[in-house]
Amino acid sequence: MGVFRLSLCCALIVLFVPGTGCRPTVQEPDEKPAKSTAAPRIECAAPAHDFGTVVEGQTVHHVFPIRNSGAAPLIIGNIRAPAGCSVEVLPQKEIAPGSSADVKVTFNTSGRRGNLDKAITLESNDPKSPALSLSIRIDVDPLLGFAPSTLHIESRFGSSRTVEVALQGTWAPDAKLGIASVTGDLLSAEPLGKTPPSDRRGVRVTLDAKRIGEGAGNVVVSTGVAPIPEIVLPVSWLVRGNVEVRPSTLVFDPETPPGLVRILRVSSSKADFRIDAALASTSVFDATVVKLGSPGAFEVRVSLRGAEAAGQSPTGNLTLKTNDPWQKSIVVPLRTEGEVPAARPGMFQVHGGR
Repeated sequence: MGVFRLSLCCALIVLFVPGTGCRPTVQEPDEKPAKSTAAPRIECAAPAHDFGTVVEGQTVHHVFPIRNSGAAPLIIGNIRAPAGCSVEVLPQKEIAPGSSADVKVTFNTSGRRGNLDKAITLESNDPKSPALSLSIRIDVDPLLGFAPSTLHIESRFGSSRTVEVALQGTWAPDAKLGIASVTGDLLSAEPLGKTPPSDRRGVRVTLDAKRIGEGAGNVVVSTGVAPIPEIVLPVSWLVRGNVEVRPSTLVFDPETPPGLVRILRVSSSKADFRIDAALASTSVFDATVVKLGSPGAFEVRVSLRGAEAAGQSPTGNLTLKTNDPWQKSIVVPLRTEGEVPAARPGMFQVHGGR
């Protein structure tokens, strides 16, 4: 029995001695080969170019040198360029490590005027810079055109306003202007040469502010220059009355209680101005007029009855009846962004407006 105990103790000692073969064997994982870090790298030492001033109709060119400073082939993919601009990569879109290529940019200025800034984007397989931006700048002197090329005129109701627009461009000294047509019932136009000094070239546009509101039209001018026989001058206008309404449209957001109320601010240059009534075209809108402390100033609080409009996207008009002799009736559109949801407890309690 004593021998058995001795043998058992010896076995236990051998079992727990560090470094013996009784410890579980740990298998080392197989070593995987390191991944290659070689990658392309696109570089452009001068990514911007200024062409300076050119005459409308000219086609200009510029070459941007690019280089692959990486350790893998660089591949140029999609190229994004603006209208009037063409781009090609020479000699090819795949560039070996350490090699270069040319990005040739061609820009046609026909129909384009003034200072222009254009961007070209080269997409590539460079992981750090997958999109390289190149830019060109150019000032195009028109062959023949107006400065400005569009016109906006504002005036008070009952008055008129005249604006002169000058003719410019390389062919301007040879032009003999005439008015071919005018659209827009509040507009009239005549060439500047009809009144002294006769050497001025351009047109005089007059707005007869006999109706309150906004509008637009065109003045078509004959030039007497064969390559560009006519020039169209777009004209927009705004005729203001005594009363100003902000905003011009009320938009309701039915998703939140504050969105169920909108405030219309109404003011007049006349101290005795008043709003006699505010009438909504549909019953789901309510309107309340509040006189403010300043002379001729009001607020109209318009609310949407959400519970009655559930499941709808109500629209309508708010008509303000006033004592203004020119704006006796002012109409403000009302619309809703999205459908009014079904009522939830407390949802349609009005908490305020904005």
